[in-house]
Amino acid sequence: MKKKLTVITDATGKVLGTQAGHGDLRDAKSGIRISLIAGGGQRLHQIEYDLPVFHSAADIQKFHHQLEQHIKTGK
Repeated sequence: MKKKLTVITDATGKVLGTQAGHGDLRDAKSGIRISLIAGGGQRLHQIEYDLPVFHSAADIQKFHHQLEQHIKTGK
């Protein structure tokens, strides 16, 4: 099942991080908002992608690589 993701990449297209959903996340109790903000040379991408199950840090690295290819090719 595809999920909405916000992905932040550096100037070379390397994934720096992801956030579920598009836009700000809010904590119901404190009202604190959390969101990704792109710095110099960075870009935000809003995509839909099938989220895998992560069992290790290697799984996350593989996922980031897959996202890089997805963003680069649009597939």
